[in-house]
Amino acid sequence: MMRRNLQLLAVVAILALGLIASAAARRPPTPAERSAIVRALPKSYRASIAKTPVGCVTLITHVSTNGRFAQVTPRFSPRSVCVRYASDGFFLLKRVTAGTWRTIFDGSDQPSCDLGVPLDLISCAGYH
Repeated sequence: MMRRNLQLLAVVAILALGLIASAAARRPPTPAERSAIVRALPKSYRASIAKTPVGCVTLITHVSTNGRFAQVTPRFSPRSVCVRYASDGFFLLKRVTAGTWRTIFDGSDQPSCDLGVPLDLISCAGYH
């Protein structure tokens, strides 16, 4: 009886881990998605990044599992030449049509749940 209970507990734990993993299943963008997403970032931001020294900023990009939303987080190098360009925050984008994205959030606080961004991409303020 004890062995059967342990087996049942193991099965439940494995299923729970699978559900957790699938809930956090954002994915990297395809090359075409990445290009379109970066083009959709605010023009002023793209211009400021273009002025940073090579290797100072990397745009970490993820797409939601449904493919309708993306998150872009700039990661700045800690090298002394890069520190003056560093900032915090991230962008959220929504796919409008195939190959076209629109920035819907630019900030460092958690966005409102009203944006409809899936929880596999980001947690939102007001989610209970």
